[in-house]
Amino acid sequence: MNILRPEVDANLAGFHGDVPMLQRALMYFWARGYPFFTTFYLYKAALLAFYVKIIPEIFTAYRIALWATVVYAGIGFTTSVLLNLFLCLPVERNWYELDF
Repeated sequence: MNILRPEVDANLAGFHGDVPMLQRALMYFWARGYPFFTTFYLYKAALLAFYVKIIPEIFTAYRIALWATVVYAGIGFTTSVLLNLFLCLPVERNWYELDF
């Protein structure tokens, strides 16, 4: 795609290509957030599920802290996904509004 070359920086200076190719690459960069956040938070969920299994129910303070952490991680996942989706409205501006 010519956008992942070493001479292209984060501001896309050094990119030499047509606009549809750039828009497609920006769309891919925008869409890659969902698998990343899902995988990231599923790792957290796996660790928290492990702790739910090994911490006995008689340790009430630990269980409360653990469930508070589960809720916090769930809120973090929801916030991350919603921010990625709605930070730039309309969504198409993530890849169609190009300032060259």
